[in-house]
Amino acid sequence: MLAARRIEGMDDGKPDDRLAVLERQITYLYAHFGLDPAAADQVELPVPPEITALVRDGKKVAAIRDYRRAFNATLADATRAVGRLAH
Repeated sequence: MLAARRIEGMDDGKPDDRLAVLERQITYLYAHFGLDPAAADQVELPVPPEITALVRDGKKVAAIRDYRRAFNATLADATRAVGRLAH
C-alpha cells in the first residue's frame, strides 16, 4: 500500500498558494514527459452509462443535468456534449 506523502509547499497556506504550487508541478510534469498541454483539452472523457441511457431514452434535459453534475461542466458545455451523444 502506498503511504500518503506530504508535498512540499502544500502543507499550509491559502488555497491560491496551494493552487500555484499545483500548477507549477503540472507544468513540470508536462515538460518532463514531453506532453503538449493543449492536448489535454482534446481528451474526451468517458460518459457514464446512465447518461448515455438518458440520451437514448430521449431524456435530454435529465442527461444534461447529470452530465453537469458528473463533470462539473457549464450548461453550454453539457448541452454540447449531450448533443454529440445524441448523434
